[in-house]
Amino acid sequence: MAKLPSTTKENSSSSSSSSSSTLFPSSSTNNAPKKRKITVQTQITSIFNPRPSGSGKKTSEKEGGTRVVMLKKGGSRAKLSLLPSLPLDLLFEIFGHLMPLDVLHLARTNKDLRRAHAAYFVLAVLHKSATTIWKTAFDNVLGLPRCPNDMTHPAWASLVFESTCQNCQAQNVRTVDWYLQSSPVLSTYLPSSYLPVFLHVCLSSAISASFLRLLNPSRIFRFLSLVMEEKDQKKIELEKGAMELSKLVQSCVPFSEWFREKGNLNNYCLQSVKDKVLEEFKKCPKESVERLAEERKAQLKERFEHAKLCNAWYESQKNNRAKELEGIRKKREEAIERKLIGMGYEAELDFLQTTLYTRMHLPDFPLFDEHPLVRHPKPLTERNWENIRPKLQEYMALVRTERLKDERSKVLWNRRSTIMDVWHSLRDGTGSPSTFGLGFSPGEFLPNTIDIWLWPPMKAIIEQPNSVIVSDITFKEDYPDVVDKLPGFVKSWQEEKMQQLVRQLYDSRSSKITWQWRANTRNLELARCVFTCSRWLFHNLYEEYQEDMYPCMFFPEFLFHPCNALCTMYTTDVEDKDTIEGVNEYTPLRTRCEWEGLRRRQWSTRWLTFDEKASKTVENILEACGLAKDSTVQEVEEKDLRVVCLKCSYGQKIDGERMFAVMTWRAAVQHSMKKHWGDSQVTWRRVADEDVPIAKALEEKEPARRGGDWVLPPERPWRCTFCRDKYYCEGLMTLDEMKRHHRKKHKENEGVEIKENVHYYRGLDKTPRVPYPVRMIPRAVVEEEDGEEKT
Repeated sequence: MAKLPSTTKENSSSSSSSSSSTLFPSSSTNNAPKKRKITVQTQITSIFNPRPSGSGKKTSEKEGGTRVVMLKKGGSRAKLSLLPSLPLDLLFEIFGHLMPLDVLHLARTNKDLRRAHAAYFVLAVLHKSATTIWKTAFDNVLGLPRCPNDMTHPAWASLVFESTCQNCQAQNVRTVDWYLQSSPVLSTYLPSSYLPVFLHVCLSSAISASFLRLLNPSRIFRFLSLVMEEKDQKKIELEKGAMELSKLVQSCVPFSEWFREKGNLNNYCLQSVKDKVLEEFKKCPKESVERLAEERKAQLKERFEHAKLCNAWYESQKNNRAKELEGIRKKREEAIERKLIGMGYEAELDFLQTTLYTRMHLPDFPLFDEHPLVRHPKPLTERNWENIRPKLQEYMALVRTERLKDERSKVLWNRRSTIMDVWHSLRDGTGSPSTFGLGFSPGEFLPNTIDIWLWPPMKAIIEQPNSVIVSDITFKEDYPDVVDKLPGFVKSWQEEKMQQLVRQLYDSRSSKITWQWRANTRNLELARCVFTCSRWLFHNLYEEYQEDMYPCMFFPEFLFHPCNALCTMYTTDVEDKDTIEGVNEYTPLRTRCEWEGLRRRQWSTRWLTFDEKASKTVENILEACGLAKDSTVQEVEEKDLRVVCLKCSYGQKIDGERMFAVMTWRAAVQHSMKKHWGDSQVTWRRVADEDVPIAKALEEKEPARRGGDWVLPPERPWRCTFCRDKYYCEGLMTLDEMKRHHRKKHKENEGVEIKENVHYYRGLDKTPRVPYPVRMIPRAVVEEEDGEEKT
């Protein structure tokens, strides 16, 4: 606390006499050369313009008894050293216009304001007689709850308006616990084992063994041991009484949730309050313990209600302050905006209003209203503007660069959208639905939109200067050469992608059998050309059976496999990232109606791998059926074969008496890969053609036999011709669903009967339904010497 400046004895006595004569003028005329009337103006002038000895100041008197002090140039200003000597009613009136924090600071300024120093000034701001000052000061704070009964006005003012811990005097403590009536220091980001030392001075945990004997593990263990042994009844009673007293004391101490540990909030109380309550209960007679506890509980209830009022007031103050600061920031932002518009940055300011672009593309790029120099809660002055102008000019230069980049990106994406519409119209045809612009069949293997964008002639059109206008209406007239070259590009693209798959055949197969494969794309149509997807993403989406299918694919399924042309949104895979910037934000590339969270990408064979085990299994099946190894998938399907696995029969052949699992050739591949792990030593036998109709009849009943009431879901093999590769494509549908789809989405075809390969086509990306193996006794098959089988 500040102290009064020390003075000499002579000066002190003269000052005292001067004060005495000023406040209490004597009736004798011998001591004063001249009588004059002392007014309030005289008192105030004498206080604010004292005349200490040796100060070199000149004074003079004017009529009316008012003393005027003439200060020399460069002299020190007068101090409020004689403030305590004012009359009480005048001081009370002055202090009544102060805020509580001002009164608290005033009380700490001078010792004479905190105690009665002499008979001439009995005012003491911290004394009980100054209650009126505090009440008047607190009335100046709108909505502030009254001072609690168990706190003094100065302590209440310190709790409400100061950022100081009332226990350890730590500074800059912003959190107030109104229930504890304190601002304890507590780090909410540290576990209890790392709490700072000063926390134990301010707070005490509800689970502290030193506070609650009930929760002391050693005491509980000792108590239970005594009870179990049924010995020393006196000690048992003492322990029981101590534990009950601990419960009672705990209910009389205010606890507050302060610290989160392992997802839970711990209760803490003030160390000083805990010690005080414990001391009260120690001194309290046994017969008065219950009464004391009831009194303490009533006080806690009253404190809790008061704390709720304080919390509501505190929140309102924070909201009001936040609104006030926000108003200052808004005015500063508008002033800076006017300055920048005058400097030619109006377009950049408009660009910064598109917050979505700024936040998604530039996560480290501050928005205008969030810029530190703009959001500073301080009114803008000319001096301040001159200081921040260079940094804001650098900021706006960066914004201009981003604005031009954004404008260029919008032009490029508008052109890509135009080219996508042109490609779809040329691919699907215009006018009559049966007329296709470039002669492509609906289910043909074609490039997707991104492949068209990356075709060099189309890419050159997209990357033209911004001034060039690309329109879908006049595209054929503006770029006839590109339209004429498009069929040739599609044909070369098909050949290139198939050659990529053919190269995998050479890379995968061993050197001993490489000679069997000729270097042409017809190899892809062979039944023993089997690919599998290493991603395993889409196979279960098409699953309609109870067992999972092995992900092997035959021609042409692997060409249309979704993994070849789809990837997840915002993929982190480097190979899945296209060379087109902003492709993830382009909505027409998404497949939200069929597969949520995926988008189209450049066609790739990255996930396809040649399956040697499945290929060898197919070779064994073809050999057992007497078919050539170069048989195509279509040729094998037309044969409609049924085979049995001889490994499952432990080598027993078809003799017309044994039960066998009869299956199609696709089911046989699934059986070998799942049950025999693709063992190439598995042998097969072809079932007689006369037994095939019987097997088909059993295959139709097999799902119901296996699943009870479960009914095989309807097959969905059809896709819409006009929704291909579009974001609203609904995927595979039944024929009835396709009819409803055309009535709802393609009203231009209303009244027209939809036809296969015109309005819809068979989706080749879906593996044909594989029937379940059925149990039956096939006819006996005898193998003759020439290798042919005879029934």
